[in-house]
Amino acid sequence: MKAWVFGDDIDTDVIAPGHTMKLGIDETARHCLEAVAPGFSGKVKPGDFVVAGRNFGCGSSREQAPAALKHLGVAALVAESFAGLFYRNALNLGLPALVCSEARRIRDGDRISIDYAKNEIFDLTLDQRLPFEPIPAHLMDMVRDGGLLPHLEKRLLTPETIVRRYLDAMERRDLAEAKRWLAPGFFMVFPGNRRFDTLEELVATARGRYRSAKKSYERFDSSTSEVYCFGTLHGELLDGTPYSGIRFIDRFTVREGKLVDQQVWNDMAEVLGTKIKPL
Repeated sequence: MKAWVFGDDIDTDVIAPGHTMKLGIDETARHCLEAVAPGFSGKVKPGDFVVAGRNFGCGSSREQAPAALKHLGVAALVAESFAGLFYRNALNLGLPALVCSEARRIRDGDRISIDYAKNEIFDLTLDQRLPFEPIPAHLMDMVRDGGLLPHLEKRLLTPETIVRRYLDAMERRDLAEAKRWLAPGFFMVFPGNRRFDTLEELVATARGRYRSAKKSYERFDSSTSEVYCFGTLHGELLDGTPYSGIRFIDRFTVREGKLVDQQVWNDMAEVLGTKIKPL
């Protein structure tokens, strides 16, 4: 996505003007960076990046500064260096702050992407890769969870609660929320040994099989690392034919507050036969 490039010593009063502090995050975000980039809040798009020089986020320690950037959908911050409190506030809110000594090589408007596995920023416009300092693993886990509070919540939740929240998000087709509960490398295996590595792939396949599928749960059995869900499926096939009473069992592996895999068993093919497209 697009890079918005700024200079050195961009302070928190520029990012989150003091006169907006009591007006709520919507108003603070509306005035974000307007002193150095008039109209920034109306032009920046979700997934864009803010790039800067040295000492980004200096000044007061107000948490509203990184909060305003995240509220606008900024995907990550890249700078030669950050003010210490701002850096930690950004991570605590789930906003990646990447220290890159070569940040000045990125030009305003360049299209960039970030590879967190390789600790590289890829400038697609200039076809160049720039390294950044790795975020410590425990802090990166916190960022992936959406920040400190969601991270702590996840670690304190029981495996069954984690599974229930994931299933609820999937039933609502809120994939962003569902992904909050997934460990890197999460996969699903369905009847016929059909494996899915992404939620998007699963949803796309489901659209070609039925109009809707809802779960009714009979019980959950859980241990410290596994959760079994028992129940039945009901919904409508593509031609509008209703179905119900399809038995299912889901087994989840849970590790450190995240779902590692999902194994699915059901008798949909046996009950519906040729009425439904096979996986």
